[in-house]
Amino acid sequence: MEGLTAKVFRTYNASHTMAMELKKMKPTGNLQDRIKDYNEANRRVAILCNHKRTIPASHGTQMEKMTEKVSRFHVGAPKVCRQRLMYITDQRSQISEVAD
Repeated sequence: MEGLTAKVFRTYNASHTMAMELKKMKPTGNLQDRIKDYNEANRRVAILCNHKRTIPASHGTQMEKMTEKVSRFHVGAPKVCRQRLMYITDQRSQISEVAD
């Protein structure tokens, strides 16, 4: 077929395969079941067409920010835990003083 590019063929193949998968779906069931069936059909088409997720360009930056947040949490966590423990201890002593 003249003028048929690989991109056009892949798009046609994916659309045709998805249409066939949707025809196999049952028209009954609640909305959650139908959404699940649709997602499964979409996943099967993606596997057939060899679609794969790529790592976003900002992935490295996001991981650095996350690592920084985690390290800040680990540094501040013991202090926060001590403060909460002191607060709970103070609350218990006040309750016991009121009860006596």
